[in-house]
Amino acid sequence: MSQSKELPPHIKELFDKLSTLPKPEQCGKCGSKLMHMETTFFSQGEQFWTIPLPVCPKCDLQENPAKPIQPDAS
Repeated sequence: MSQSKELPPHIKELFDKLSTLPKPEQCGKCGSKLMHMETTFFSQGEQFWTIPLPVCPKCDLQENPAKPIQPDAS
């Protein structure tokens, strides 16, 4: 069986900081209004963070048109 390892402090600090950052509203590349996809990251120690990842419907969909992205309700 595998042993449960402690999450390195710098990784925990990174996710703690990312989860408190303000959500950007506009794409830095084209200026379109961004959507935010709630993404959950899990650690081996059963700790988790839900972080809104910004997605530009114009830039990101042009790079990957085969997979449509649904906007969040906010």
